[in-house]
Amino acid sequence: MIPIKSVTKNIKIDEVDEAIFTRKYRAHCLDYHCDDICCSYGCQMDRTERDRVLIYATVLESRLGIPASQWFEEEIIKDADYPSGEAVRTRVYRDRCVFRDHKLRGCYLHRFAVEKGGDRHLLKPMVCSLFPVTWERGRLSVSTFLDELPCKDQGVAVFEAQKDELKVYLGTEFVSELEKIALQMGKNDL
Repeated sequence: MIPIKSVTKNIKIDEVDEAIFTRKYRAHCLDYHCDDICCSYGCQMDRTERDRVLIYATVLESRLGIPASQWFEEEIIKDADYPSGEAVRTRVYRDRCVFRDHKLRGCYLHRFAVEKGGDRHLLKPMVCSLFPVTWERGRLSVSTFLDELPCKDQGVAVFEAQKDELKVYLGTEFVSELEKIALQMGKNDL
């Protein structure tokens, strides 16, 4: 683990696993025919993210064909890793996250936000936007779930692929520090 000095926004990160600089995956997943396997288990999301999604319940119910009462697990999970300190899980429907677009692929919340002319980050869960980057107890790392996916070890480094998302959720100062680390790691490989 590499210690981090930068102050982050949204979630607190104290150290980074160097695997985010070395592990690869196929980042443009809609160009890859994997049937959205990364959506197999649903996802955990901040309670406030769930609340923003529920604002659009009526229109989303009609488009998804699934009642809002079936979108989320009932249990609220106390989790200090999330901005509100509370998380919920999305349910699985037809072997994928309830918000997976079963007609076109990808995240329906992402697509819906873009269609409305809004910022997809306001509806798409942070954990999904950052995947395969994950965090736990102040550590930023590559999700072990990446090992189950056909896109693992192909394409580009996780950090390079997720740099813009990391800026959104953790800030430009944080990403600048990671860029310096990546550059130093590259020099050490020579």
